Amino acid sequence: MASADLRKELECYVCLNIYTDPVTLKCGHNFCRDCIGHVLDTQERSGSYSCPECREEFQDRPALHRNITLQNIVENFLSAQPDREESGVFCNYCLHTPVPAVLSCLMCEASLCVNHLTVHSKSPEHVLCVPTTSLENRKCSVQHSHPPVGGPNIGAVQQTSVLSGVTDILLDVRTAGNDLHISDDMKTVSWSSILQKRPKIPERFKCPQVMSSQRFSSGRHYWEVDVRRAGYWRVGMCYPSIDRKGDQSVIGYNKKSWCLERGWWEFDNKCSVIHDSKEIRLPGGVSSKRVRIELDYEAGRISFYDLCDPIRHLHTFTTTFTEHLHAGVYVGGGVCVLEGCIKICGGNQN
Repeated sequence: MASADLRKELECYVCLNIYTDPVTLKCGHNFCRDCIGHVLDTQERSGSYSCPECREEFQDRPALHRNITLQNIVENFLSAQPDREESGVFCNYCLHTPVPAVLSCLMCEASLCVNHLTVHSKSPEHVLCVPTTSLENRKCSVQHSHPPVGGPNIGAVQQTSVLSGVTDILLDVRTAGNDLHISDDMKTVSWSSILQKRPKIPERFKCPQVMSSQRFSSGRHYWEVDVRRAGYWRVGMCYPSIDRKGDQSVIGYNKKSWCLERGWWEFDNKCSVIHDSKEIRLPGGVSSKRVRIELDYEAGRISFYDLCDPIRHLHTFTTTFTEHLHAGVYVGGGVCVLEGCIKICGGNQN
């Protein structure tokens, strides 16, 4: 088995990194001990337990059995990898644990571990070099024909790079419902009782919802939102073919979108994840007022996290994607919520 294929088999489903002290549930799936421990702690509040990967339910909190064989495989795999620690350069796309980089890309201005290198673009424009923190000194002075990710072309749909760290999400005002106000930097969306007088175009939602300019058709990405000033909200991912009017256009209310929702009444802080109108109520709500949405396109996973300390995994949807994806945001208003807003974090701003 190739090194990259083996590494993929050694990744924890929850943290997406190589197993640390792997343990096994009775359904046969493996996780890092700390990762599955946090998941089970979260599930304990709801009184029911299930495997995050296969969703098999357990009547009682499942025992965690150390997988000694898997631990030995992990140790042998890591010991066989080239020692890159001396360079002090780590992969930009390993989101949870620092992983030494094996190469840097001069065009993407990013360093990559062996796992992320395997899905990196094979385009001849992507020039690779030994890991370095001084990419500017190694870059060619010739300007490439395509714009950089997150560039000034805000109005047009943008294709993201194959790999990304904290993705610089920009909201596409062409899709924004007329009861939403979009900030000049395209990062804050607010519900308003004063309707915007935007042109009627097929892309525009009738509901208070907006999509990102960026689209994702490969790679692993994540983006974050600050929801502390929002009342009723939904954040997630959707296909561009999602309806633009009617109840079926709201993210989560169709087969073309996946979302995390916080209900109307802020004081109870009830949250759910929704896909195809099927709702799963989550215990504990969002305690940090900041949410992370992670996408692994090839693995078919959309995950939601509460950015408390420690970070709490809320839910992961698993499917096979058939279109590229956009970030989606819904901000409610009306009698219960007079106003509310969501701010996109990360990227060029925090």
